[in-house]
Amino acid sequence: MRDGEHWILPRLAAGNGWAKHPSHWLLDGQKMEAVFGLLKEAFAWARAVGPSQPLTTAVWDFPRVGDDKEVALYKLELNRQLLQLSDVVSLHCYCDAEELEERLLELESWDRGPVLVTEFMARPRNSTLANNLPVLRQHGAWGYTWGLFRGKSQTHRPWDSWVREDIAEDAEWFHDVFYENGSAYDPSEARDIWWHTTGQNLKL
Repeated sequence: MRDGEHWILPRLAAGNGWAKHPSHWLLDGQKMEAVFGLLKEAFAWARAVGPSQPLTTAVWDFPRVGDDKEVALYKLELNRQLLQLSDVVSLHCYCDAEELEERLLELESWDRGPVLVTEFMARPRNSTLANNLPVLRQHGAWGYTWGLFRGKSQTHRPWDSWVREDIAEDAEWFHDVFYENGSAYDPSEARDIWWHTTGQNLKL
């Protein structure tokens, strides 16, 4: 695992095989205290092949009300190091519009171009297309939802659905935007997406 030459990452980042035209490479390590050293090595391996696309790793854990001083400082320092590793700034934020705005303003201060919000939109957490898209558009940020069509990945279900039995089949979708047949889960969301990407009204 520590031998970068045997990872698929360097071969992909070099543009071999199917991965020739990604917009960026997101090197992920959310259990950061356990994998930060390995993440730094992964950046070195990827840079060694000279990828034409920028590299990034998302910041996602920020100081919260209730954190003691030591924990808050740890989070700030970790985020600083992640941003220093990255060519472009990326963020995971399943949050309401107010918090999303706060995070984007924080990260824009790094002056690395548009912030890539590489995970957002979880309806039951009040992270919705209706309230997040206007903020993304205002800041020129790029937003990536975790799921698009309901399917085998089951990302319309909550994260903890595999250990819970109290979630009804007709419960509000967590991620995902479209049914398998292409129809919108919520037509108003489809209109929001169209408006905020084209500036035009969508007729369904």
